Amino acid sequence: MKASEPVIRTPLVRAIEARLEQPFEHLRPTLDAFVSAHAATGWVVLSDYVVRQQGRAMSAAAFTLMPAIDFNSVYGFAEKTARCDFKDCDRIGSEMCEFITSPLFFTFCFTFLDNPFNALSAEQVRDMLDASIERMAPHVHVHVPGREHLHKKLRQLRQEANAKAFNFRLVGDLLFLSTAAAYIGLQVGRRTRLEKFGWFSDKDKIVEAHNEIAMDLFASAVADYWQEIEKGSAGPKLGKLDFEDHATRPWYDPMLRIADHIAGAVAGWNQSAEGIDGLSPKYQQILRLIAMHPNRAQIIRID
Repeated sequence: MKASEPVIRTPLVRAIEARLEQPFEHLRPTLDAFVSAHAATGWVVLSDYVVRQQGRAMSAAAFTLMPAIDFNSVYGFAEKTARCDFKDCDRIGSEMCEFITSPLFFTFCFTFLDNPFNALSAEQVRDMLDASIERMAPHVHVHVPGREHLHKKLRQLRQEANAKAFNFRLVGDLLFLSTAAAYIGLQVGRRTRLEKFGWFSDKDKIVEAHNEIAMDLFASAVADYWQEIEKGSAGPKLGKLDFEDHATRPWYDPMLRIADHIAGAVAGWNQSAEGIDGLSPKYQQILRLIAMHPNRAQIIRID
């Protein structure tokens, strides 16, 4: 991209960014310390979600940020330590607690009751899609990797949005999650040189929906955000989900279990002090870890 070319920050991205600005400003000192503690030019964010599940008090989306250093060693430890998902554990072992609170990780856990956008409706999603498609149209042939492909997918999604059974809540979820992952990358890029950035998510209906458009939205948001850091740059080299093999668990599955444990525990809590005592021990373990280690994890309510 040339420096003279316009930045395309769509209404979809702007709406989500507005939800994140204040909490990330509050987290500035904590993030400054975390990023500066690691001499890395590559970073990874791993995410898992509990969204509108029956019996859960909240929805929760957890993103675990880590520097891409000594990855094989960290992955090996994760394989031995993070053996099961939160839902399958009776109690959280001491090794898993140590893993979750390792200095290598910082987890953002976003919570909301129903939708990551206030009073989200199908018509609002259609309007956002219309505005984003219109804004991108004059610049779709500008040489930015993936932009034309994303524009095509947005137009296809807009056609699907006319159906009576259109799942606008799912679209709101994938819009939020993909842009939040990119926004975390922006936060790292504001603090250190970032050459590579990867988003690896649990493979569920949110990231697989609508022809995996979440991955295209992520890439586009990173490129748009990067104009703030280095105008004319397409941003860091990206790593993201591989959808080729749907039958097996992804290679990074053990690494996802920090986000899985935190999202699972937080979603079961009504966010009142009294509510913690009524939870089963594993929920209490994780919630108390978060409370005791605010430099390793933070709960951020966005609705």
